[in-house]
Amino acid sequence: MENINWIKNKADISFSTEVMDELSKITDNKDCGGRSAGSPAEHRAADYLAEKFRQAGLVNVTKDPCSVDRWVFEEARLKYRGTDGERKEVILGGYACNANCKNREFPLVYAGRGTETDLRRIDVKGKLVLIDINQAGEWWINFPAYEASLSGAAGVICINVGGFGQEGDNVLVSEDICGPADLMVFSIGKRDGADLKEIMKRSESAEMKVVLSARSKVSGGGVSYNVWGDIPGKTDDVIYVINHYDSYYFTVFDDVQGIGWALGLAKLFTENGYVPDRTIRFVAHGAEEWGLTDCKYDWAVGAYKQITQVRPEWRNNGFAVVNLDGFYAVKGEERFCIVCTKELYDFVKESVSDFGDTKNYTIEVNMKLTSATEDFSYTKAGMPSLVAGAYDGCLADRKVLHSSDSGWDSGFDFEAFEMFHRLFAHIIVSLDRTKICPVNLKRRIYDAYESVKVYLNEEEKTAFVDTIGLLGSLSDKIKDVNKKMSGFISGSAEHDLHDLYRLIHKNFIRLNWNDEMIAPHERYISNIESLKIASDLMDKKKYEEAAKVLSEVDFNYYAEFFSERTYTFFEEQVTKRAKPSWGAGLVDNGNENLYKVIRALLKGVCTDAETEAVREAERRQRKYLKDAILAELNVLKVVKKDAGSLLGKL
Repeated sequence: MENINWIKNKADISFSTEVMDELSKITDNKDCGGRSAGSPAEHRAADYLAEKFRQAGLVNVTKDPCSVDRWVFEEARLKYRGTDGERKEVILGGYACNANCKNREFPLVYAGRGTETDLRRIDVKGKLVLIDINQAGEWWINFPAYEASLSGAAGVICINVGGFGQEGDNVLVSEDICGPADLMVFSIGKRDGADLKEIMKRSESAEMKVVLSARSKVSGGGVSYNVWGDIPGKTDDVIYVINHYDSYYFTVFDDVQGIGWALGLAKLFTENGYVPDRTIRFVAHGAEEWGLTDCKYDWAVGAYKQITQVRPEWRNNGFAVVNLDGFYAVKGEERFCIVCTKELYDFVKESVSDFGDTKNYTIEVNMKLTSATEDFSYTKAGMPSLVAGAYDGCLADRKVLHSSDSGWDSGFDFEAFEMFHRLFAHIIVSLDRTKICPVNLKRRIYDAYESVKVYLNEEEKTAFVDTIGLLGSLSDKIKDVNKKMSGFISGSAEHDLHDLYRLIHKNFIRLNWNDEMIAPHERYISNIESLKIASDLMDKKKYEEAAKVLSEVDFNYYAEFFSERTYTFFEEQVTKRAKPSWGAGLVDNGNENLYKVIRALLKGVCTDAETEAVREAERRQRKYLKDAILAELNVLKVVKKDAGSLLGKL
C-alpha cells in the first residue's frame, strides 16, 4: 500500500498560487478582465494550462476542442456629465451580448426593476434603460432585458442590488444571460448607478445624455478547449478531478482558485510518488460561465460537451468525480461545505471525519447537489460526484463571485487554501483505496418514496419498500466489501454498479422550472397542492392571494411582472426551442401556463373561465402524476432485478 503520510505534512501551495496569479492576468478586457467561451484569452489560457499540466507531472496531456458559441468582451465604458458639471467615465461589466459602438450618445432613462409596468410608464425607444436587479431573489437579467427590447430600448444597464457582489458599494457583477445575444446588457456599480439616478431625478425630462463605447461580440461556430492530463493508475477506472478556467473579471477565485488547487494537488501526488490504483484524471473545462446563446441552460457547456460528445467513452470507466469549483478561500470565511450526490454522502462524511483537524475551519457535508455545477453532466453519465461547494449566503457569494472585487486584494486566506490541499488529497486517496465505488443507492429511492407515498396504494408502496430493502442490502454489502476485502474490484461488478447508478439517475432525476433536481413526481405533487389552495382562495374571493399561490406553479412566477410575449418567449426556450444541453429533456410535460388566469385575478376578475382553467390544470397535473408514478414503478422492477444480480456478484 502506498505511503501517504505526506498528506499530514504542510502542503507547498506555491505552484498553485503561481498558476492562479498568472491565469488571472490572461484576459480579453484590459479594464476589468474576464475570459469567456472561445475567446482569444480563453485560448491563450488553454495553452498556458497545458504546459502547467505537464509541469505538474501529468501525462497524456491533451487539449480537446469542443464547439461552443463564442463571446469576446473587450470594452464597455460609459461617459456622462455629473451634477458638478465634470465629465465622468465609468467601466461597465459585461453579459454575453452583441454591442459595437464608439463614443455613441444615447438618452438614458431609469425604469425601476424593468418590469412590464415599469417600462410602460416611460418612453424607452432608442434609449438605454437603467434598472435595479436582484438576480438572487427576483429574476435573471434576460427577463427585463427582453421586455425592454420589446419596447424598443437600445439596451439595458443594470445595478445589482441582490445576489453576488453585495459587499462592495461599487462592484461590477456579471452572470450568464440565458437569452438572445441581441439584448445589449451591461452592469454598473451601485455607487455609479446611484449617481446616474440622482442626475435623472434632478432633470425635468427624467433622463440624461450618456456616451457609450462598447465592444462585445457573440457568434456561433466557436471553439473552446478542455485540457486534461493523467496520473496513470493500475486499472482502467478513472477518478475525475474537474474545474473550469473561463472567468469573469480579474479574479483569483471562480474558478481560477480551482485550477491552481487542482494543479497543486497533481504536483503533490506526483512529487510524492503516489501511484494510484485508479487513474486520476485532471480536467480543466472551458465555457463554464456561459457558452450557448438563447438557452435556459447556457452554462457548464464545456463539461456537457466533453462527456456527451467529445469523450463519451469516459462514462465507461468513470469511477467518481471531484469538482473543485468552490471552497473559495475568502479571508474571513471559516465555514465550508462539501456538496455531494445522495449516493456518496456516507463516504464523504466519513472521509472528512477521518481527516481530523481542520484548524479553525468548519467543514460541513450535505446532499444539496444542484444542476448549477459542471459535475451534473458527469453524474448523469453514471459517475457519482462531490463538489467543494458553499453554503447559501457565504462570504464568497456576497463578495467575490462573478464580481470585479475578486483579486488578491479582496482578501485571500492562504492558511485555509493549504488545508484544502491536504483535505482533498485525503478524500481522493480515500476514493482511490476503496475496493468498489462507495455508493449508497438506497437513499435516493427512499427519499423519492417518502415524497410520494401518500399517493400510492398498498401494492405500489410494497414495490418501493421491497426495492429500498434490496438496495439497503446492496449498500451494506458494498460497505462490508470496502472494509474487509483486500485489493479492489473492477470489471463486471464495478461496471454493473455504475450502470445501476446511471439507471436510477436517468429515471429518478428531473428538473423543475427553477432548475432544482427533483424526482419526476415531485413537481406534479407541488403543483397539485398549489392549485388546490388557489382554487379554495378563489372560492373565497381572495383573488390576489390566489394569484400569488398560482405563481408557484411551474413557470408562472413571471406572469405578474412581465408581458405575455416575454413570458412565452422564455417558456418556449424549454418547450419548443430547446437546444442540446445538460438540462434538455429534464422538464417533463412542459409548463402549466396560467398567465391569463393570474393576470385576471390580479385585476379582481374571476369568472367561470378562470375557475375552470384552474380545475382543468389540477386534473392535468393529476394525470401527469399518475403517469410519473407508473413510470417509476416500472423502473423499480429493473432496479430490483439489477440490484439482486449485482448483490450476487459481490
